[in-house]
Amino acid sequence: MRLNVSTTPNGGWQYYQPETGWSLPNPLNHSFSSAVNTIAKHRSANPVLASKAGAEQVAEDLEAFTMARLGIKATTPPAARPAPRIQRCGFCGR
Repeated sequence: MRLNVSTTPNGGWQYYQPETGWSLPNPLNHSFSSAVNTIAKHRSANPVLASKAGAEQVAEDLEAFTMARLGIKATTPPAARPAPRIQRCGFCGR
């Protein structure tokens, strides 16, 4: 399941960066894209987090954080699910 990022979730676009103890300020005043930009700027300013400052990575993290905060379970698309493991007969190989 993916979030509808064009609507603001209950409580706004909240985000907490545990490595720095930083929270996205004024979560109700952000659209999804402005929240992603603000988080990316914070990460870019911190050498430890700079490798995670790309917009795509930040968007994924913000979406995952929001889904966890709201208690929404992510679903795996059928094509991405691993194939079931088939047990074969140890004697004949079928």
